[in-house]
Amino acid sequence: FANYCMMIPPSFADFGKPSKDLFDKNFKFGLITVNHKSGSAKDLELNLNLESDIKGNKVTGSLESKHVLSDNKGISLTTKWETKNVLNVDLVADNFFKGLKNTLNFAFHPDKGTASAKFKESYKRDYINTNFELQTPSGGCWAKPSLIASAVIGGCPSKKYDGFYLGGELNFDVGSNSIKKNQIKAGYQTKDLGVVGSMLNRKEYQTSIYQVVKSNVELGVNFVWNSESKESQFGCAAKYDFDSANKSFVKGKLNNKSLIGLAYGFQLSNGVKIHLSSQIDAKNLEGGNHNFGLGIDFS
Repeated sequence: FANYCMMIPPSFADFGKPSKDLFDKNFKFGLITVNHKSGSAKDLELNLNLESDIKGNKVTGSLESKHVLSDNKGISLTTKWETKNVLNVDLVADNFFKGLKNTLNFAFHPDKGTASAKFKESYKRDYINTNFELQTPSGGCWAKPSLIASAVIGGCPSKKYDGFYLGGELNFDVGSNSIKKNQIKAGYQTKDLGVVGSMLNRKEYQTSIYQVVKSNVELGVNFVWNSESKESQFGCAAKYDFDSANKSFVKGKLNNKSLIGLAYGFQLSNGVKIHLSSQIDAKNLEGGNHNFGLGIDFS
């Protein structure tokens, strides 16, 4: 790993993301999903998402459009309508100052007559990545907002510390004058290896290990312990790519509750990808709560 140097640290949300994706991505148990992405014009992108619950026959969806208002200034306007009758509007500017990105979000609920707003600001440069978010409750009360701040420091000012990062996140509720969430992460992360430990609200401790064994083989281990309930969770996962272009792959995971997750993805044709997933209760093969999922992606 000597030739790899991540000057800008990952964001707090992306710190440990390779391991999280290995365990979560492509596993859509009990759901049928259809996603369609298209660029109908030079400065316009359209995304359509549909999701159906296999057991409950409940269908939800969203239609999203992104308009690029200015390439030079990095200004874009994104609108997203959901079948829950929610309209989200994002105004993003990420090129006014190097490393700085500002986002203003409005969420409207026409049937309830309510609205909420969020202001997000992120700044990243060598050895530091910060995020700040101010959000109002659904009633739009600016007097009782929530403040979310996070930062990750680290990088490779010298090869000795290459890949080591330390980060923290704090969620403060102004209305109740209380801390809703606090989390600390520390670890080592490169393209091919990640060892990350975290502490959530001083009661949930998690350790994840991720490694690219070969160019087409990924392995991961995850352990979670709660100091209040004294409960622990353990899981392992693996992914195998059948080709270098990642057009087809198979994934599997197993946890301490004897739940086995399997996923298989392949490219049916140019622009069409199929994802199949299943969850098997190994403790009760005959009457267990088995689940299956199907995903279709168009682009």
